[in-house]
Amino acid sequence: MAITYDPEAADIGELVKIPATDLVIDPNVRKDIRLDKSFVSSIRQYGFEQHPVGWRDDDGQVHITMGQRRVSAALEIGWALVPVVVKPKAAAEGDRAEELRILTQLRENEQRAPLSTSETSEAYQQLALFGVTEDQIARKTNSPRQKVTTALAVASSEPATRAAAAYTLTLDQAAIIAGFDGDDDAVTQLTEQAEKDPDQLVHLAARIREDRADQEVIDRLKGEITAAGRTPLTAWYEKEDLAPRAEMYMHLCRADDPDRKQLEESDLDGLEEVFGWIRQGHRADADRGYRIDWYVGSWKKQGLAQRYNSGSTPVAVTDEEKEAERERKRAKREAKKAMIAATIVRRDWIADTLLARGQKYKDTHLTFIAGAFFGALGHLHSNEYASQELARNLLGDAGPTDLAWSTDAESGELVSEQARFATALLTLDSGTRVALAVAIARTEAVVGNEKGDAFGQDARASRYLRTLAGWGYPLADVEKAIVTAADARVEAAFDEGAAA
Repeated sequence: MAITYDPEAADIGELVKIPATDLVIDPNVRKDIRLDKSFVSSIRQYGFEQHPVGWRDDDGQVHITMGQRRVSAALEIGWALVPVVVKPKAAAEGDRAEELRILTQLRENEQRAPLSTSETSEAYQQLALFGVTEDQIARKTNSPRQKVTTALAVASSEPATRAAAAYTLTLDQAAIIAGFDGDDDAVTQLTEQAEKDPDQLVHLAARIREDRADQEVIDRLKGEITAAGRTPLTAWYEKEDLAPRAEMYMHLCRADDPDRKQLEESDLDGLEEVFGWIRQGHRADADRGYRIDWYVGSWKKQGLAQRYNSGSTPVAVTDEEKEAERERKRAKREAKKAMIAATIVRRDWIADTLLARGQKYKDTHLTFIAGAFFGALGHLHSNEYASQELARNLLGDAGPTDLAWSTDAESGELVSEQARFATALLTLDSGTRVALAVAIARTEAVVGNEKGDAFGQDARASRYLRTLAGWGYPLADVEKAIVTAADARVEAAFDEGAAA
């Protein structure tokens, strides 16, 4: 490649302090200069780390070709003199001059590499080692305090630092790994996920936390069963293997009881081969929905009988059919667990990012709101009260949960406490934000309902999930599977119609 720039012969310009009134900012490829508070504060405190570049016309005015953000910040601060590197104007006119300007501005804005996550974390850590506090680091670097806290957490975690250096991770993604420091199994899972797809880290972390919380309850219940001298079962296949002909105690009675009264749980104390099957219902219930179902094996030998006998002959099932049924149930359980974790992450993202105060909304958000009111495809309407409660939670204020009514002093009308809450909220908040929360909650209350049989597999959720993805939400694998399955059904239907 030919070298066209000669550093020895090139005119590098002269650094001159130019009166603000003599400055002209030429057209720039950057349309939005984004003068955020952090950037302006940095210029106010430290000035320019790299000086703007411009050229002087015949009237003495200096035209800024590179550094419009820096100059705009200086003018906003109120500098009377602005230091600028003044170079000769490019030896070109008309379209050629514009071509050179655009190429130069593209190079300035695009051909520079930001600090990596590991580099930023290490730099903050070095400042901390010099005795600079988190507040001071945030102030001196014009960075949000939370960013500094997160970076220092990453820097103090060897696995997180190593993963951030090896893979392209954001600070928040690396912080997820740091949050499991000391948990080798979780760190291994997260590091492997960081290599494959970092966007899934937040979902995997939620799944790990949910699984750990479940396991704590399971271990405690297993201990209670074992302490009672009974055998714990935690999966259907264990029941089939260890107690294939066991019967639930409530379905049994004493064989010599003419009234066929069901056994009480206290009757289990005198029996042998008692199994405690730990099963999970819905997390809203006590113990995250886990309960113990008691089964009794060899019940005939122990003088027991079934309270109800249908008289039907059991259908013979092959081992292959049993295994296929086990796999089907296992896959459904896995999809449900994955969707529970995804729902936690999804609702956190909706509350903390999509519905964050000060968020600017686009036409696509307004379209979604309108679609909710009209019941458009992808809007799954739920119980109105349940969706209102969820909407309040997404907005970060649970508000009143009762249905109390009272007389309004101004109008004399009888109004509910919920109506008072909504009025106050709309007075203080963005109507678009509140409307979007309500619209989302009406669909979310269905999509996130773990009591639904198709939870984690409901194709009706695909349009909603695709909409959230378009707004920046990173879909979990289980959510991607729902979208992919829906696309496959549409394609199959299209092929079928074309064939007909």
